[in-house]
Amino acid sequence: MSIKNSESLFEVQTEIRVRFSEVDSMGVVWHGNYLKYFEDGVFVGGPQTIFDGKVGIGTSTNLTEKLEVKGNIKACELILEMNGCDFVFEDNYSLMSLDNLKDFIKKYNHLPNIESANEMNKNGVKIAKLNEKLLQKIEELTLYIILLQDRISRLENNQ
Repeated sequence: MSIKNSESLFEVQTEIRVRFSEVDSMGVVWHGNYLKYFEDGVFVGGPQTIFDGKVGIGTSTNLTEKLEVKGNIKACELILEMNGCDFVFEDNYSLMSLDNLKDFIKKYNHLPNIESANEMNKNGVKIAKLNEKLLQKIEELTLYIILLQDRISRLENNQ
C-alpha cells in the first residue's frame, strides 16, 4: 500500500496479490495468481490461472492450449512460424483450370483447400495455416492474371 501526501491531498493505491496452490476433488494440483487493483474505490483486474504448464487469462480451469485468453488480445506485432508458398510458381505446379474452379465454387460455396464458413465457425481458425492458404490463393490469382493477360495479348495480335 502506498500513501501520497501532496498539499493535504491523500492518494491511496492498493495492490493485492494472492498466490495459491490447491488440490481439487480429483487430486489434481493447480496453481494460480490473482492480481487485482483498487482504483478510485473500484476493484479491477482479473484472474490469471496457471494449470499444468498452461496459462489461462479470464478462462476456466479446463485449459487445452498453452495459452488461452477469453477476450481480445492487443499487440504491436505477432510473429507466426509458417511456410511460404513459392511452390505455386514452380513449373510442375498444377493450377486448377478456371472452369474447374468455377464448378468447385458452385458446388461447395468456398475455395478449394479453404475451410467453409461453417467449419471455421465450428472449429475456429489456425491463423498461421490460414495465412499460408491465403498466400497460396493470392499467388494462384497472380498466375491466373498472367495467363489471362497472355490470352488477351494473343487475341489482340490475331486481329
